[in-house]
Amino acid sequence: MSSRRIWFATTYLGLVTSGYPFWASHKVFMLQPEPSNYFEYIIRDTDSYGAVLSEANLEISELEPGCLSGRHVRLGLPGGQFSYIETSAQLRGNGTFPSLWTLSVILGSTTRSRQHGMEVGAGSLVIHRPGVEHDGVYGRNFKVACFTVHDEVLAKQFPQLHPQLQNAMRRPWSVFEPPANSRQKFIEHFAEGTAIIQSDPQVRNSPSAVAKFEEELVGDFLEAVELQLPRHSNGAEQRAAAMVREIDQYVQKSLLVNSSVPNSALRAKCRDGLLIGRSKTLLAHPDSSGSSVGETRRR
Repeated sequence: MSSRRIWFATTYLGLVTSGYPFWASHKVFMLQPEPSNYFEYIIRDTDSYGAVLSEANLEISELEPGCLSGRHVRLGLPGGQFSYIETSAQLRGNGTFPSLWTLSVILGSTTRSRQHGMEVGAGSLVIHRPGVEHDGVYGRNFKVACFTVHDEVLAKQFPQLHPQLQNAMRRPWSVFEPPANSRQKFIEHFAEGTAIIQSDPQVRNSPSAVAKFEEELVGDFLEAVELQLPRHSNGAEQRAAAMVREIDQYVQKSLLVNSSVPNSALRAKCRDGLLIGRSKTLLAHPDSSGSSVGETRRR
């Protein structure tokens, strides 16, 4: 996982948060009321569950008789929203996602679950583009953590992503299956973040902790996907370096004339802006079909 995170005893302004990840150490010292951007819903039937998912325009139906129960937790993020969902019975969901990117980590399921007809399970990583169709089967005791974020959250990281991941993000949806030796670590990592958000109101009340939670775990999701992909080729790195040099030359010629801002600072700012702008353009032009790394390997 990312070297940015400090896993164990973390000191923040004299406060030791033993066992907490770095983002959760951004705490406040005074207890405050529950923030208005945090909600917890109790699921008792498909109608109540459908009402919770109204923003996503999903229709929920039961696939087996019995009593449905569960919980749906939401936390507002600077760039979108975090959700944790757990349900007891087998369900099916059809409809469309909201106009945000959806990054999902399946944390558990005791029977088969599917995304667009493809079998998924605990540890599967799923990416859906904004507004795409959804066709999911949720097994018994299903648990999932989801980040729904705006383009800007991903655009900053897009230029550094593996070319295969960039291509996957142009498709309506993609499923990635971590290898067996790292799958459980991914599950435990995202389950830990989910548990802290639910159990610690001080973390939820801290804007800096919530912002860091979004930054760290979205970054960790993308890193978890990239760990399954081949290393970047030298050719790809050379092309990226050439693109940066091209942008530097453009900035030097066009934007630095009679500027009072130091060249290096302005060049970096303009280069980042151009890279993010190019990333937004790439993110805005989808491919026409979904994909799965696991499916490709099995063929």
